[in-house]
Amino acid sequence: MKEWLPLISDSRIVKDRRHFHQNPELSGQEFATADYIEKQLQTAGLSAFRPVPTGVVAVIEGAHAGKTLLIRADIDALPMQDEIQKPYRSKVADVAHTCGHDAHTAMLLETARVLRLLEDDIFGKVLLVFQPSEEVREGGALPMVESAMLGKVDAALALHIQPGKPAGQVSIRGEGAATTASDSFYITVTGTGGHGAMPDKAVDPIVVGAEIVTALQTVISRMCPPGETNVLTVGSFHGGSAYNIIPAQVKLSGAIRTVSHASRALVRDAIERIASNVCAAHRAVCDFQFDPITPAVFNDAVFSTMVRQSAETVLGRHNVSDAPLSSASEDFSRFGTLAPLCLVWLGGGEGKDGFGFANHHPRFDIDERTLFSGVKLEVQTALDFCAQKADG
Repeated sequence: MKEWLPLISDSRIVKDRRHFHQNPELSGQEFATADYIEKQLQTAGLSAFRPVPTGVVAVIEGAHAGKTLLIRADIDALPMQDEIQKPYRSKVADVAHTCGHDAHTAMLLETARVLRLLEDDIFGKVLLVFQPSEEVREGGALPMVESAMLGKVDAALALHIQPGKPAGQVSIRGEGAATTASDSFYITVTGTGGHGAMPDKAVDPIVVGAEIVTALQTVISRMCPPGETNVLTVGSFHGGSAYNIIPAQVKLSGAIRTVSHASRALVRDAIERIASNVCAAHRAVCDFQFDPITPAVFNDAVFSTMVRQSAETVLGRHNVSDAPLSSASEDFSRFGTLAPLCLVWLGGGEGKDGFGFANHHPRFDIDERTLFSGVKLEVQTALDFCAQKADG
């Protein structure tokens, strides 16, 4: 196999990343971003297609039959102001790449260029998926999966920038949930309004709602396995218009994060059961709505072990560590219906160097030296995975 590290251009990755950072686009509006990606792919000699209007896919066709690896990068930005004081600061008011998607996209573009030059060494093919709309509730992964245009896939890889971690270091959760599932719930408690001085003639939904909030605290602590990191948070409680009026209705909503299919179902059922029974005990009426947003990312043991070996090969064993469970959610999980997954966390730089601000912080930025490492890992993983023959 030809030596491929010299094929990676540091300056080209940085140029792409800064272009995306200066020209961010919100979820579902990534038309210029998709056009830029497609143009760069075509310049590299790759054809591309769009399963969805702002999602781009390119295919590296190996010279030999084999397996198919999907590598995904999310491309959308967030509705917030960019507060970094750098020449490549966002040019768009109230839109910014503060989650590293500019880096993800730039890395995958460079990976595409390198793999294009290594097609003779590849068994099978590599799908390069530039996915829109990761940051919104409906997500952009599911429409791409449901388009049926991706075909048969044998494994799927994604890298995600992790601030506060040294540039060039990666962490991988070897098996099981790498992120949590994200869901939300909405409860409407309907009672009977009345005068604040005559509660006996009313059914006070505020009292009922407060009891529901208190009772829900037992769902995680007393019903879920203690070794799991699950979260249930009531984030809003609205009702009432004046100090001396008992309202007829209150509304509650909350967030749920769970790490297993069983706990996801358990928590959903427990919230509905508690809310309904508390309301019934107080002669109130309960309306419960559950909104399943994003499943957890479950890293596959076999594929994640292979990715770790690729990382150790190209980055050095000292730069690879075990990842803890992340309470974030990621719609990369949707590709799990196609193939085994591996989500890798890539260090975005350390706080002492000014790169410690969390994802979604207005001063989030990355140490651009990590881009080279990300491309190395993507290319090495592709070469290792696609060195396997179709029956291998």
